[in-house]
Amino acid sequence: MNRTTTKLLISILLFGIWLAPIFSVAQIKSEELATNVYLLSDDSTSVKALYIRNKEQVILVDAMFDDFAMAISKHLDEQNLTVKYVINTHYHGDHTGGNTFFKEADIVSHYNTHQNIVDSAMYGPTSPFGQEDMPNLLFSDSLTLNLENTQVHVVHFGPAHTNGDAIVILPEQNIIQVGDVILTPRSLPFSTNPKGTLTALKKVANYSNENTIIVTGHGDTASKTDLVALINIIETTIMYVENGNDLVDYPSVWNEWNSSFISMKTWLTILDRYY
Repeated sequence: MNRTTTKLLISILLFGIWLAPIFSVAQIKSEELATNVYLLSDDSTSVKALYIRNKEQVILVDAMFDDFAMAISKHLDEQNLTVKYVINTHYHGDHTGGNTFFKEADIVSHYNTHQNIVDSAMYGPTSPFGQEDMPNLLFSDSLTLNLENTQVHVVHFGPAHTNGDAIVILPEQNIIQVGDVILTPRSLPFSTNPKGTLTALKKVANYSNENTIIVTGHGDTASKTDLVALINIIETTIMYVENGNDLVDYPSVWNEWNSSFISMKTWLTILDRYY
């Protein structure tokens, strides 16, 4: 497979992820994962937002998009909560388009996420998206945010889903938000850097234990058991491709990792182009 074909395949996959959340959100669903930590979702879209509150202030992880972002803003307003920080886990528009609804907040992102938005990278936020909606609190390796007595660590473990993924670690609550580095538990990732994804996931595992709640970008929460299984299938399939094995006649049990985002056949094809 040549480079042009691979880029087209990646574009199709990303387009599928971007299409998943285009429907209007009718009503926010809030799930308390730990004291003062909430997961926000709605049946009409797969993407999830997370927020951490302390008294009247909030750190929002991912601003979502359009009606979803508007619904989140309304949900927080009804509780008299003020968003102090918005963390963009990466630049894709379904996670950053809602920045415009939180103009009083500082927008946190990795430098590469900021640059991708500046460059109007594919599947980034669409217009209108002004300077006031851009991330303004940037980091390269790590950043710690304080919300009263609550600490939120934002780290970059290298290129994975994108070149600017931000992992959000809540040490006191034993929660880690990985954005789209994991789309859904027990399914293949969509990765622009498969070995980078493997490295990032191993670093996430170092911060995890059997009780850690891992918040994914488009699915249910995951456990460390799920994380280790994902690491193992990525390692196994990379080695399989690097050893020159058949891309069609692979173990059928691997199809258990298929998802609506990416199939094992597609994953092996991508790995074959890279490795």
